[in-house]
Amino acid sequence: MRKIIGLCVLILLSSSCISKYFQQKYYKDYYNPIKIQKVEYETQEKAFIEGITGFSYETPYCQSASLQTIHSLYTNTESIDYYNWIMGFTYGAYFHNYVGVWSFIPANDPELGLKRASNHLGFNRKYYTSNNLNLYTQFVKHLLSNNNPIRVAVNSSVIQNQEGFLPHSIVLLGYDLENIFYHETGGSDSIIKKHRGEKMSWETFIASVESIREVSSYSL
Repeated sequence: MRKIIGLCVLILLSSSCISKYFQQKYYKDYYNPIKIQKVEYETQEKAFIEGITGFSYETPYCQSASLQTIHSLYTNTESIDYYNWIMGFTYGAYFHNYVGVWSFIPANDPELGLKRASNHLGFNRKYYTSNNLNLYTQFVKHLLSNNNPIRVAVNSSVIQNQEGFLPHSIVLLGYDLENIFYHETGGSDSIIKKHRGEKMSWETFIASVESIREVSSYSL
Protein backbone atom coordinates (compact mmCIF):
# COMPACT_ATOMS: atom_id res chain seq x y z
CA MET A 1 0.00 0.00 0.00
CA ARG A 2 2.83 2.39 0.86
CA LYS A 3 4.47 1.71 -2.49
CA ILE A 4 1.21 2.55 -4.29
CA ILE A 5 0.85 5.81 -2.32
CA GLY A 6 4.48 6.66 -2.99
CA LEU A 7 4.03 6.00 -6.70
CA CYS A 8 0.93 8.23 -6.81
CA VAL A 9 2.81 11.06 -5.11
CA LEU A 10 5.69 10.66 -7.57
CA ILE A 11 3.32 10.79 -10.53
CA LEU A 12 1.63 13.92 -9.15
CA LEU A 13 4.96 15.63 -8.56
CA SER A 14 6.18 14.67 -12.01
CA SER A 15 2.98 15.97 -13.62
CA SER A 16 3.40 19.27 -11.81
CA CYS A 17 7.00 19.59 -13.03
CA ILE A 18 6.02 18.73 -16.59
CA SER A 19 3.19 21.29 -16.52
CA LYS A 20 5.53 23.99 -15.24
CA TYR A 21 8.14 23.09 -17.85
CA PHE A 22 5.71 23.56 -20.74
CA GLN A 23 4.30 26.72 -19.17
CA GLN A 24 7.77 28.22 -18.97
CA LYS A 25 8.61 27.03 -22.49
CA TYR A 26 5.47 28.71 -23.87
CA TYR A 27 6.32 31.91 -22.00
CA LYS A 28 9.92 32.01 -23.27
CA ASP A 29 9.13 30.96 -26.85
CA TYR A 30 6.21 33.29 -27.47
CA TYR A 31 6.52 36.23 -25.07
CA ASN A 32 10.23 36.75 -25.92
CA PRO A 33 11.01 38.12 -22.43
CA ILE A 34 14.03 40.39 -22.03
CA LYS A 35 15.64 40.27 -18.60
CA ILE A 36 16.67 43.65 -17.21
CA GLN A 37 20.34 43.19 -16.42
CA LYS A 38 21.26 46.61 -15.08
CA VAL A 39 20.07 50.20 -15.10
CA GLU A 40 22.77 52.85 -15.31
CA TYR A 41 20.48 55.72 -16.26
CA GLU A 42 19.80 58.64 -13.96
CA THR A 43 16.09 59.07 -13.30
CA GLN A 44 14.09 62.10 -12.26
CA GLU A 45 12.25 62.32 -8.95
CA LYS A 46 9.02 62.59 -10.89
CA ALA A 47 7.87 62.40 -14.50
CA PHE A 48 4.62 62.39 -16.44
CA ILE A 49 3.70 61.71 -20.06
CA GLU A 50 1.58 64.54 -21.44
CA GLY A 51 -0.99 64.43 -24.23
CA ILE A 52 -2.31 60.90 -23.98
CA THR A 53 -5.99 60.05 -24.47
CA GLY A 54 -7.26 57.36 -22.13
CA PHE A 55 -9.73 54.79 -23.45
CA SER A 56 -11.63 52.42 -21.18
CA TYR A 57 -14.49 49.98 -21.74
CA GLU A 58 -17.03 48.09 -19.66
CA THR A 59 -16.49 45.08 -21.94
CA PRO A 60 -13.19 43.33 -21.00
CA TYR A 61 -11.02 44.97 -23.67
CA CYS A 62 -8.17 45.94 -21.33
CA GLN A 63 -5.39 44.75 -23.63
CA SER A 64 -6.72 46.39 -26.80
CA ALA A 65 -7.73 49.49 -24.81
CA SER A 66 -4.12 49.70 -23.59
CA LEU A 67 -2.93 49.58 -27.19
CA GLN A 68 -5.46 52.21 -28.26
CA THR A 69 -4.41 54.48 -25.39
CA ILE A 70 -0.71 54.21 -26.22
CA HIS A 71 -1.42 54.72 -29.93
CA SER A 72 -3.16 58.02 -29.11
CA LEU A 73 0.19 59.52 -28.10
CA TYR A 74 1.49 59.26 -31.66
CA THR A 75 -1.48 59.63 -34.02
CA ASN A 76 -5.26 59.74 -34.34
CA THR A 77 -6.76 56.52 -33.07
CA GLU A 78 -9.18 54.09 -34.69
CA SER A 79 -12.26 52.53 -33.05
CA ILE A 80 -11.77 49.78 -30.48
CA ASP A 81 -13.07 47.30 -33.07
CA TYR A 82 -9.98 47.99 -35.17
CA TYR A 83 -7.60 47.20 -32.30
CA ASN A 84 -9.54 44.06 -31.41
CA TRP A 85 -9.31 42.99 -35.05
CA ILE A 86 -5.55 43.47 -35.46
CA MET A 87 -5.03 41.67 -32.15
CA GLY A 88 -7.19 38.75 -33.30
CA PHE A 89 -9.48 38.99 -30.28
CA THR A 90 -12.05 36.21 -29.92
CA TYR A 91 -14.16 35.47 -26.85
CA GLY A 92 -15.34 32.33 -25.14
CA ALA A 93 -16.99 30.98 -21.98
CA TYR A 94 -14.58 30.57 -19.06
CA PHE A 95 -14.51 29.24 -15.50
CA HIS A 96 -11.69 30.38 -13.22
CA ASN A 97 -11.22 27.82 -10.47
CA TYR A 98 -9.02 30.15 -8.39
CA VAL A 99 -11.70 32.84 -8.23
CA GLY A 100 -14.68 30.50 -8.64
CA VAL A 101 -16.61 32.56 -11.20
CA TRP A 102 -17.92 32.09 -14.71
CA SER A 103 -17.01 34.72 -17.25
CA PHE A 104 -16.89 35.51 -20.95
CA ILE A 105 -13.36 36.59 -21.85
CA PRO A 106 -10.77 36.45 -24.65
CA ALA A 107 -10.38 32.83 -25.71
CA ASN A 108 -6.84 33.33 -26.99
CA ASP A 109 -3.80 34.81 -25.22
CA PRO A 110 -4.12 38.62 -25.37
CA GLU A 111 -0.36 39.00 -24.94
CA LEU A 112 0.27 37.34 -28.28
CA GLY A 113 -2.44 39.49 -29.81
CA LEU A 114 -0.70 42.59 -28.49
CA LYS A 115 2.58 41.37 -29.96
CA ARG A 116 0.99 40.84 -33.39
CA ALA A 117 -0.88 44.17 -33.33
CA SER A 118 2.22 46.11 -32.24
CA ASN A 119 4.10 44.86 -35.28
CA HIS A 120 1.17 45.90 -37.49
CA LEU A 121 1.22 49.44 -36.04
CA GLY A 122 5.00 49.74 -36.36
CA PHE A 123 5.63 49.67 -32.60
CA ASN A 124 8.78 48.07 -31.24
CA ARG A 125 7.09 45.88 -28.63
CA LYS A 126 9.38 44.50 -25.92
CA TYR A 127 8.51 42.41 -22.87
CA TYR A 128 10.87 43.25 -19.99
CA THR A 129 11.21 41.22 -16.80
CA SER A 130 13.32 41.24 -13.65
CA ASN A 131 13.47 39.42 -10.32
CA ASN A 132 15.18 42.45 -8.78
CA LEU A 133 12.66 45.00 -7.50
CA ASN A 134 15.15 47.89 -7.50
CA LEU A 135 16.14 47.21 -11.10
CA TYR A 136 12.51 46.85 -12.11
CA THR A 137 11.37 50.14 -10.54
CA GLN A 138 14.41 52.02 -11.86
CA PHE A 139 13.76 50.74 -15.37
CA VAL A 140 10.07 51.72 -15.17
CA LYS A 141 11.12 55.21 -14.10
CA HIS A 142 13.67 55.39 -16.93
CA LEU A 143 11.07 54.54 -19.59
CA LEU A 144 8.47 56.95 -18.23
CA SER A 145 11.10 59.70 -17.92
CA ASN A 146 11.73 59.28 -21.64
CA ASN A 147 8.06 59.66 -22.58
CA ASN A 148 7.47 55.93 -23.10
CA PRO A 149 4.04 54.75 -21.82
CA ILE A 150 4.13 51.22 -20.41
CA ARG A 151 1.46 48.55 -20.69
CA VAL A 152 1.77 46.29 -17.68
CA ALA A 153 -0.12 43.19 -16.49
CA VAL A 154 -1.45 43.43 -12.93
CA ASN A 155 -3.77 41.63 -10.54
CA SER A 156 -6.59 44.14 -10.38
CA SER A 157 -7.84 42.66 -7.10
CA VAL A 158 -4.67 43.86 -5.37
CA ILE A 159 -5.19 47.42 -6.67
CA GLN A 160 -8.81 47.35 -5.48
CA ASN A 161 -7.75 45.87 -2.13
CA GLN A 162 -9.93 42.82 -2.68
CA GLU A 163 -9.47 39.06 -2.45
CA GLY A 164 -9.04 36.95 -5.58
CA PHE A 165 -7.17 37.05 -8.83
CA LEU A 166 -8.30 39.30 -11.72
CA PRO A 167 -5.62 39.58 -14.43
CA HIS A 168 -5.77 42.99 -16.04
CA SER A 169 -3.80 45.42 -18.23
CA ILE A 170 -3.19 49.07 -17.37
CA VAL A 171 -1.03 51.80 -18.90
CA LEU A 172 1.57 53.57 -16.76
CA LEU A 173 1.73 57.33 -17.36
CA GLY A 174 4.08 58.73 -14.72
CA TYR A 175 5.36 58.64 -11.16
CA ASP A 176 6.60 60.62 -8.19
CA LEU A 177 8.33 59.55 -4.99
CA GLU A 178 5.25 57.97 -3.39
CA ASN A 179 2.96 57.00 -6.26
CA ILE A 180 2.74 55.73 -9.79
CA PHE A 181 0.12 57.21 -12.15
CA TYR A 182 -1.77 54.97 -14.52
CA HIS A 183 -4.72 54.77 -16.89
CA GLU A 184 -7.47 52.34 -15.91
CA THR A 185 -8.64 50.56 -19.07
CA GLY A 186 -11.77 48.92 -17.66
CA GLY A 187 -14.87 49.51 -15.59
CA SER A 188 -16.86 51.85 -17.83
CA ASP A 189 -16.98 53.23 -21.37
CA SER A 190 -15.05 56.51 -21.37
CA ILE A 191 -12.62 58.64 -23.37
CA ILE A 192 -10.47 61.11 -21.44
CA LYS A 193 -8.31 63.53 -23.43
CA LYS A 194 -5.04 64.82 -21.96
CA HIS A 195 -5.51 62.19 -19.29
CA ARG A 196 -3.76 62.73 -15.95
CA GLY A 197 -4.48 59.20 -14.80
CA GLU A 198 -5.21 57.66 -11.44
CA LYS A 199 -2.61 56.96 -8.79
CA MET A 200 -1.58 54.14 -6.51
CA SER A 201 1.37 53.65 -4.21
CA TRP A 202 4.54 52.02 -5.49
CA GLU A 203 3.98 49.26 -2.90
CA THR A 204 0.52 48.45 -4.28
CA PHE A 205 1.78 48.52 -7.85
CA ILE A 206 4.65 46.12 -7.13
CA ALA A 207 2.33 43.79 -5.20
CA SER A 208 -0.13 43.69 -8.12
CA VAL A 209 2.64 42.77 -10.57
CA GLU A 210 4.19 40.19 -8.24
CA SER A 211 0.78 38.52 -7.92
CA ILE A 212 0.68 38.00 -11.70
CA ARG A 213 4.17 36.48 -11.58
CA GLU A 214 3.28 34.09 -8.77
CA VAL A 215 0.10 32.76 -10.37
CA SER A 216 1.51 32.59 -13.89
CA SER A 217 5.01 31.40 -12.88
CA TYR A 218 6.52 34.30 -14.84
CA SER A 219 9.49 36.41 -13.82
CA LEU A 220 8.78 39.93 -12.59
